[in-house]
Amino acid sequence: MRKTFIATLSVLILPIAALAKPNDTYPVSCTVLWSAVSDTLQDAKSYGILDMDDDAHTATFILTGVTPKRVGSAVLIEKENACVMRVMPAESSAFSDDDEAAFRKHVEQSLARVQSSSHHGL
Repeated sequence: MRKTFIATLSVLILPIAALAKPNDTYPVSCTVLWSAVSDTLQDAKSYGILDMDDDAHTATFILTGVTPKRVGSAVLIEKENACVMRVMPAESSAFSDDDEAAFRKHVEQSLARVQSSSHHGL
């Protein structure tokens, strides 16, 4: 079932990547951005991980600090010296633009920490 989900998601991702908004694209590799996404999702006060695939750079998560609970997903797509992050609601979820904006803000804060620690480690 997981392989079917990933295959279906992959078929849907390529057209979505072409429609990416400028703020969906980060000037880092997907490996670096995935570190920030993973770090963000470790915040149990805000997120609960339902499924995470480090190899495919996909995650499905629940927003834990809200009622009713809302489900979203994130996927990263490599794109010419950059990485596109798509954040999407689950079909039946009431995931809002505010939820997406908050998730992006948390990822960007984590990305700043990841990049800062990698520069200090040199």
